[in-house]
Amino acid sequence: MFFTNPAILWALFAILIPIAIHLFYFRKFKKTYFSNVKLLQNIQNQTQNQSKLKHLLVLFCRILTIIFLVFAFAQPNPKTALQPLVGEGVNYVSVVIDNSFSMGTNTDRGTLLDQARQKARELVSKFKPTDRFALITQDFWDDNRRFVSMEEVLYAINMVDIVPFSNSLSELVARQKSLYQNILGRNAALFVISDFQRTMVDIENLVSDTILQTWLLPIQSQMVNNISIDSLSIETPIFQVGGEIEFQIWLTNHGEQSLQEMPVRLLVNNNIVSVGNVNFEPRQTKSIRRKLTLQQAGYLQGWFEISDYPITFDDRLYFTLNVLEEIPVLIITEDTPNQFLMRLLANDPSFDLTVQPVRNLDFSMLHRVNFVILDEIKTLSSGLQTELQTAIEAGLNILILPGEQTDLISINNLTQQLLGAEYRQIEKSQIGVDVILSDHPIYRSAFVRIPENLLLPEIQKYFPIQGSARSNLQHLLRLSNRDPFLSFGNVGKGRVYLSAVPFDNAFSNFQNQPLFVVSVLNMILQSASNEQVYHLLVQQEAIIPNVGAGHVPPLFLQRESSDFEMIPQVRFRGSQLFINTFSSLSEAGNYILRTRNEEIARLSYNFDRRESDLRTYSQAELEHLIGQHHLSGFSVLRNDFISVDGTLFAISTRIPWWKWCLLLVLLLLLAEAVILRLFR
Repeated sequence: MFFTNPAILWALFAILIPIAIHLFYFRKFKKTYFSNVKLLQNIQNQTQNQSKLKHLLVLFCRILTIIFLVFAFAQPNPKTALQPLVGEGVNYVSVVIDNSFSMGTNTDRGTLLDQARQKARELVSKFKPTDRFALITQDFWDDNRRFVSMEEVLYAINMVDIVPFSNSLSELVARQKSLYQNILGRNAALFVISDFQRTMVDIENLVSDTILQTWLLPIQSQMVNNISIDSLSIETPIFQVGGEIEFQIWLTNHGEQSLQEMPVRLLVNNNIVSVGNVNFEPRQTKSIRRKLTLQQAGYLQGWFEISDYPITFDDRLYFTLNVLEEIPVLIITEDTPNQFLMRLLANDPSFDLTVQPVRNLDFSMLHRVNFVILDEIKTLSSGLQTELQTAIEAGLNILILPGEQTDLISINNLTQQLLGAEYRQIEKSQIGVDVILSDHPIYRSAFVRIPENLLLPEIQKYFPIQGSARSNLQHLLRLSNRDPFLSFGNVGKGRVYLSAVPFDNAFSNFQNQPLFVVSVLNMILQSASNEQVYHLLVQQEAIIPNVGAGHVPPLFLQRESSDFEMIPQVRFRGSQLFINTFSSLSEAGNYILRTRNEEIARLSYNFDRRESDLRTYSQAELEHLIGQHHLSGFSVLRNDFISVDGTLFAISTRIPWWKWCLLLVLLLLLAEAVILRLFR
């Protein structure tokens, strides 16, 4: 047997107190004065041997009570409960401290991070001064990717603070194990100190390791209710002056209580635009919709917010919209441009229209416009195909119109590569369109419901569109024989539209109907919303399309209404600008990207919402999961460890002996009371 806190055993000298009482109090004779011998009738018959037995039993109970009470505080354990954590000689110890948002939860002993730091200090101090240590935190700070002395790691532990990053358990363990590539075969141990949120514990992604032992040290907390704004999407993504967009916002009640009339506010340019209320049931996720009219061109920044205490990092969701005054459109043609397209687009001030023959095409134009129309091109060169594919993946939208002179092989090389679809040879058939994808944003804004007398296109001949098994085509318009008439597919950040006919009266009357105007205009208008409305701080890169490469670094990322400024790493690829902030950006908010003299773009960054659900795994649940997945090399350390002769051991007992000691103390006190009552 051994004791976790052996210094407390000095308190055993307290057994001298009942012994002294027994020697000097119970042996003292008492003199009783009485004047009437009738009092002798009330004295119980008690022999000298019974009196001695009573005194000895009481003394014995009191001595054992003190002994077991001291043992309870000294925490005795059997030798068989000791499990070595490390070996002899120099040990290489890696400690993970989870410093994500959930570890900022307050308890009666400070925050969870305070407890984690204290546990890490206790753990490290149990090792020998000659051992080597490494510290891993959620921000994966590169300075921690080496083994240092005990003094250095203790200093680093004290400096650990909350960061806006959240990696899964498997990612943290993998980061730890990468430190041991050059020291395998030596004494090594890995420790993970965390609250083990359910959203971060991915036991299924862990791999058994019979060489390197990993210990999980849970820091338990009470459940805290929390409301989070999870995400935002644009339901009518047409970012044009005078247009109206509709936000859909998703919120979640992570608590066990119902909530009524939770206010949700929309602010734009620091002004409150709208306020609405939402009701929640326990553990419910629901969405709300808010509309906003775009009144001016340029960047528009704002946020949605709620008021929810004590978890506040997920109470705001920032966004940025780039509202264009003119949408740049490029028509690539063989000779003369299509008269119907020119009639529709040339005189509309909403569009900046450029027409270029394919033989004289300036490829750089593909990276400076939002929408491209391939108007009956006879053949696509390999160079043009490559440039189109690059631009589409970067965010370009294109509409392909085949013609009678079109080389379908060259067109199909592009469509198969992008969409897994192809055009077949012309089919002559008198047929009409009879199906409209009315709930798609292209038509939803135009039709509340499809009119019964709506004129639909009639077709004389068309190019059938055939998709493969891997095709992701969606069909906006269908013919009565179920063949697609107008289809689209998303490619990277861009979109490709396929028309079964050119805009030519010899093929159909589509271009003479209102449905043609709605279809083409809304395709182009939706291309104006290619920029991402917000980014997450955990993302490696943010991408801004349609930015010229003439901006010479350094560029500066400045937080709106703040003194914060940093120089991110930037690189240009065509018209795209890639921004990498690494782990230097730690605050959510709206930001401005600029040179010293010119604003380039605006961006919004938000915290990852994985930390919003504060439910955690208990020690027993972690042990069950490890056993369920048959993971070797992983164990749960129940916060009990001891250094014996310079070697660190884990104490693993189902019911700790100190609990048995407390039980015996209670039984002995009860026994003493019974003895005193029976032997009067």
